[in-house]
Amino acid sequence: MNDKELYIRKSRERLFKLWVVR
Repeated sequence: MNDKELYIRKSRERLFKLWVVR
């Protein structure tokens, strides 16, 4: 696994969660 990929995945998940909460 790539560190960059993991970071992007977490970032996307966070954005998605924030969007859902909205």
